[in-house]
Amino acid sequence: MRLDERTDLQKSVFGANCLLIGRPVWYDHPEFIKRYEEAGTPFFRFPGGTPANYYNPFKGINDEIPESGRDYARRNQEILERTNGKGQTPAGFFRFAKKTEARYSVVVNMSTLSVEENKKWLTEAKRRGADIAAFELGNELYFGSYRWAFQTPEDYLECAKKTTGMLRRIYPKAKIGVLVPSHIYTDESFLSDDVPAGLRRQEEWMEMLRGEDFFDSVVIHLYNTVGMDGKTKRKNFLPYPEAYKHALAHLNHSLDITCDLLENEFPGKSIWITEYGLGGFSGDLRSYKLRGSHLGGLFSGLMLMKFFERPSVEVSSWHSFSHFFDYIGGEQGLGEEPHLLYHHFKFFAEPVNKSDYYAPVNIAGCRKREGTPRHPGQYPEVEGGGFFSRSGGYLVLINKLDTPYRLDQFEALYKGRQRKVTFVRGLQLRPREDQELSTALRDQVKLSEVEFEGADLNAVEIAPYSITRLEFEWR
Repeated sequence: MRLDERTDLQKSVFGANCLLIGRPVWYDHPEFIKRYEEAGTPFFRFPGGTPANYYNPFKGINDEIPESGRDYARRNQEILERTNGKGQTPAGFFRFAKKTEARYSVVVNMSTLSVEENKKWLTEAKRRGADIAAFELGNELYFGSYRWAFQTPEDYLECAKKTTGMLRRIYPKAKIGVLVPSHIYTDESFLSDDVPAGLRRQEEWMEMLRGEDFFDSVVIHLYNTVGMDGKTKRKNFLPYPEAYKHALAHLNHSLDITCDLLENEFPGKSIWITEYGLGGFSGDLRSYKLRGSHLGGLFSGLMLMKFFERPSVEVSSWHSFSHFFDYIGGEQGLGEEPHLLYHHFKFFAEPVNKSDYYAPVNIAGCRKREGTPRHPGQYPEVEGGGFFSRSGGYLVLINKLDTPYRLDQFEALYKGRQRKVTFVRGLQLRPREDQELSTALRDQVKLSEVEFEGADLNAVEIAPYSITRLEFEWR
């Protein structure tokens, strides 16, 4: 671990998108609060993704806009019946935030609400004590499907500036993020006259924002390709490990390029990655469950680790905390057992909440794998990072593939001198051990949690497809 290269730990990078609109549980339900606190009170994103562009805080339901192509009528009716007509209003979220001392951002509905309407409900939220630290100016409005709200990118810019002025008067200390189109990560960025029609709006959007300075941060969503697109039929779905390797190649090839571009184009602005994970949200791919499997959890954990390496990344939101549970409503609220991904997510709570710094870790002796023709380059089989404070910290290692490794030596170097490190306990998440590996990698429900202590810490097995957390002390 190279302590000379440490950076301040950006704790809000440990965050999650959370969309509860329409579910039988709202944020202030005791069982939801319990699970949030067990997860280490991550940075939250309210009211979540796409429905945030339709959310009406006065009614507690989504506005129905026929030209948008989205039908919320049935969901709205269910919400009103479940809440005796009161709807799922922000008041419940703010009660949740006050009780848990949650840190969070608010996605402003600039699509169906006017600047004045947003001013009205946010002024009331401030009067009631809501401490909003960050605002996102909409959700993915750069896509052509939002022409009904913003015919041109310039229409968004005009509304964004008016909304920013309003927000700064009510919440002068809050940070404000504008939307950057995601094509710079998911597609080639074209700058010539022959831009494909599907990307032209995003290119114009990007060009429009260059040189603007009214915001604090740029907001982007990073979803990784899985070697298939929305036209792929179920019979042609790739095996999970193969699709997972496509995503690894995409991440390895494109993340640094994208972050470098944003840092260069928007100097002095922080980066908010408010949704990330595995792609596949159209066509038959909607039924492809890779993202909910152990491999999906391992991949999202890898992305999170990489965000900690970039000081410019100030916020990130795992997609999605609301996917971690079954919702049964009533007094119980949530299903008895959280989903597999919940264990992957909260795995990071202890290192983040008990540390002050992050440092990169060099993994000696691990093999490299080749990327794909679309995303070329070599990437290591094992990656890691160190979370630490003055008294000690945590080493986190991710073995992405099928080669087992063993950790029998760990050095923490500072100004060329080695600090003595003693491991005191460890935890590893790996594919469930009561199944064949090929089956366990697809599992959506269970994984194996292996604890290390005593003599086991002298030579820890870094198992295939595992993430390992080792707590240490030092002097």
